[in-house]
Amino acid sequence: MEELQKKYGKFLSDKERKLEECAMLRRPGNYAKGIYLSKNETKKNMCVYQEKVIPRSLFKLSTEYFDGNAKESDRVKALAPKIFKDILVFTDTKKNKVAKRIAAADSILKTGGREEKIRDEIFCQLIKQTSACPKANANYRGWLLLYLCARSFPAYDVKPFL
Repeated sequence: MEELQKKYGKFLSDKERKLEECAMLRRPGNYAKGIYLSKNETKKNMCVYQEKVIPRSLFKLSTEYFDGNAKESDRVKALAPKIFKDILVFTDTKKNKVAKRIAAADSILKTGGREEKIRDEIFCQLIKQTSACPKANANYRGWLLLYLCARSFPAYDVKPFL
């Protein structure tokens, strides 16, 4: 891992753009909407590694984004926390069995392959989980999953941040 960071670190830092700059990302206040006890912490950690499931999508998946189809928008928005839960299972440093990790990665890859409108959300979540990640194994697995997703389906609005 350190060898890869040494080899590609300069390349990555020269092109680094912060996810917060993405125009299609939710505003922190909207992301933390409905959270009362830890609202400021939720806003602050919107774009960095966390070990609990996100409250809602990071990406704006509004009705407008779905050409006025509110039902489709709500359906896809509901997928975001489920995908994040799978990311947590895949990157978990605890004793998750390999079969569980493979099933989680398979679910994410299949969802991204099938659901074009959720692809940028998947990439946002993976960028989040590889940003300021304090656990080397979790960070490595996050990058591995990001690679698998990038090889399986394209990013759109979030592409400049990859």
